[in-house]
Amino acid sequence: METASKEITASMKRLHGDDALLIVRNTPPGHGVTCTERTFDGPVDVDTAIDLVASGPHQYQWGRFPEYNAILEEAFLGNATDGWKELDAYTPTLLRPDFHLGGDENPDCLHYCIPGPIDHWVRLLYSMLLAKGHQ
Repeated sequence: METASKEITASMKRLHGDDALLIVRNTPPGHGVTCTERTFDGPVDVDTAIDLVASGPHQYQWGRFPEYNAILEEAFLGNATDGWKELDAYTPTLLRPDFHLGGDENPDCLHYCIPGPIDHWVRLLYSMLLAKGHQ
């Protein structure tokens, strides 16, 4: 994964140059123990939320997402120019108790529905665009 991230960022720099605005979103967390219930109902700290997500189905390796995101961040930002930014979707999504409520009819444990966390990602993206002077 590290090699792939470095190759992708090198290609983006070669194709888009130093003046491009380039925003990459990290991988948001999967839903904890079940796909139809909240992982938690009230405020929790980041470490507790990470532990709850990591307790999910082992085959998805959700507990390794912070590690994977760190690899992406290192490869992306290590090769970055001023116009390259990372949109952290993992941390704010992790702290939302509503981040994966598909219900019994839609037990999807990784994708998101609107309204919800995606709306927050859009606000983060918009804030980044405004900060760079794009309207």
